[in-house]
Amino acid sequence: MPLPDAEKKSPRVYTLSQNTDLENMAFATMQSIGQPINIEELNEDELRRLVLVNLARLAVKGEWTGLLDAGGAPDNAVMMILPQIGNSSSTIIPQYAHISAPYGSGTMATQSVNTDAPLYVPITARRTATFDDIYLYVTTGEGSTSNVALGVYSDNAGQPGTLLGQATVDVNTSGEKIATLAAESGQSLSSTAGTQYWLAMARASGVGAFTVQASNKQNFAQWAWTNHATQYGMLSQSGSDNTLPATGAFSTGFAYNMCAIGVNYG
Repeated sequence: MPLPDAEKKSPRVYTLSQNTDLENMAFATMQSIGQPINIEELNEDELRRLVLVNLARLAVKGEWTGLLDAGGAPDNAVMMILPQIGNSSSTIIPQYAHISAPYGSGTMATQSVNTDAPLYVPITARRTATFDDIYLYVTTGEGSTSNVALGVYSDNAGQPGTLLGQATVDVNTSGEKIATLAAESGQSLSSTAGTQYWLAMARASGVGAFTVQASNKQNFAQWAWTNHATQYGMLSQSGSDNTLPATGAFSTGFAYNMCAIGVNYG
């Protein structure tokens, strides 16, 4: 039965989807069918057909989150976009993970870094732009030339995913350490506001302990995998000492405070 008061002929929606069953209808196909249709009274019948087919597709697949994805939210969006500083410094003021919502805290502490394993902290991007520089705030330097790799990872179902870009800073002295990110081969440093990413660090072989600014792990809601009596401020990964792996992975929560790693946007 046709839609009420609709023309029987469907010039686009049914014509382009008639040879595909609902189980195999991909969202990308729905996008390609629907995007050229202008929102106007003349196209009301086709717009109704588009909504009907997509709703049927989601019902068959059980992909109810697709109703949000179709609105433009990626699978790993946390649906929270931070205020986008409305002044001339809006792209260069660093966003530090340890003080940023929803994971950070305003209760300051420090953290001695004395592990060779890569360490990760989640961050929700506040801008749709490009990750430009990466930061590490050192409170006590190692005392000699000491390289630490800093990187940005995509999110993979709540854990570090693909290394998007990295840079190296020297932590021999205290202060805010800054380096320009270089994209990994085949990767992009584009950021999407409201999307979760991961910032990471790994000290080079032979580098001793140094101390960084941090937020107290006792003062923020736990986002890491832990029991009722343990507080984690970072994630760590075994089997990749002294380097940032191309693909991150969750090995264990790490009982560090949340270290002050940040990014700015270009």
